[in-house]
Amino acid sequence: MNGTNAKSDVLASLLLPGLGQLLQGRRGTALNHFAGVVCFATAAGAFAGWPGVLLAAGVNAWSCYEAARWRIRESRLGAGG
Repeated sequence: MNGTNAKSDVLASLLLPGLGQLLQGRRGTALNHFAGVVCFATAAGAFAGWPGVLLAAGVNAWSCYEAARWRIRESRLGAGG
């Protein structure tokens, strides 16, 4: 563990999707979350409109949830093993 906790990871991902994963040391996952939001936001601006914005918001929410879930799972596995 690197000094961050689930709350700081969630806040980081809320500000910038993937940042919470990056703080956890998961660079590939962080890149996927960030790229997902960028793609949906770009699609929203180009041709999708509100569905693209909603999809980008969904990816952002998933990024927050996944950052918290991973940190909690990691702490449970570390405490038991």
